[in-house]
Amino acid sequence: VMGSKNLKGIAVRGHNPPAMADPKAVSAMAFCPPFKVFLKN
Repeated sequence: VMGSKNLKGIAVRGHNPPAMADPKAVSAMAFCPPFKVFLKN
């Protein structure tokens, strides 16, 4: 995942913050196709 800082900021803003405490949840979000597309913007 490129830019973990960006990922953290986006995830906290766009999803429930508790998910950020779980690296597996973060990975699942990152591999979600819509989320990946969102990251590319």
